[in-house]
Amino acid sequence: KNINVQTNELESSSIKLLSIEELSLGYGDTPLFQGLSLDLRSGERQELRGRNGVGKSTLIKAVLATSKGSDFPGRVFDGLIDIHPQTRIGIYEQELEEDYLKLNLEEAVVSFHDDLGKNITDAGVRSILSNYLFDPSKDLHQRVSKQKKKKKARLQLIKMFINDPNLL
Repeated sequence: KNINVQTNELESSSIKLLSIEELSLGYGDTPLFQGLSLDLRSGERQELRGRNGVGKSTLIKAVLATSKGSDFPGRVFDGLIDIHPQTRIGIYEQELEEDYLKLNLEEAVVSFHDDLGKNITDAGVRSILSNYLFDPSKDLHQRVSKQKKKKKARLQLIKMFINDPNLL
């Protein structure tokens, strides 16, 4: 069986979801990298690769902080991060937040939707769980904390895709 993920793309692939120009980031007085520029449009892929400590996670944190309009914990030495208003970022967290672990699967899926101001019916919850290879007749009322790693990972995918992200 395969997981069934349905996404929608922006109408035009000419829209820049993310634009980074001459970016230099770091901590304290030391930049981790300098002069990074890239544009990502709908449908494009970009791989971040490098050894430990060169700024991959720092770049992701800066993009997420920009998307949320929050403070970046590091230092921007130079450059610009621009995120299109229609960009929806999907984040796969390594661990589920503690609050979700106390819920059963049904409550968790409803909570994911509530967190985004979205409504979902009981049938919708069952459909989503089924699409991600859960058995709603058996799994619906099981606690998230009691799930094995593979099921928790699939639940993380549900959480990530609920907002129909166009940038992962």
